[in-house]
Amino acid sequence: MRGTDAVVRYGGDEFLVILADTNSQGGQVVMERTSRLLEEWNRAKHLKDFELTNSIGLAEWCEDKTVDQLLDEADQAMYSTKEMHKEALRSKMQPLMAKRSSKSDGIRSSAPRWRE
Repeated sequence: MRGTDAVVRYGGDEFLVILADTNSQGGQVVMERTSRLLEEWNRAKHLKDFELTNSIGLAEWCEDKTVDQLLDEADQAMYSTKEMHKEALRSKMQPLMAKRSSKSDGIRSSAPRWRE
């Protein structure tokens, strides 16, 4: 972050990062750096058995866009990223749930099983 940039809380768990004099390529660099730093933090196991994630939506302001259009564009991009995170988590969890399910084969259990 630079002195000309700003971070503001926009909703319950949403923040706006305003990067002054930065185009979408510069925003992409910041997004990638933020994600990389979060991955490194998670690998350090600061929180046992818990990982933090982020979903970032990038939008570039231009004179013909309203603030509402800009926020909508960023919001749509963020929710698209969020969906990709969910899919990756499902893929990661499916083998674990299948393994767990195969261990319980032949044993009656009322515990719920993973279902798509």
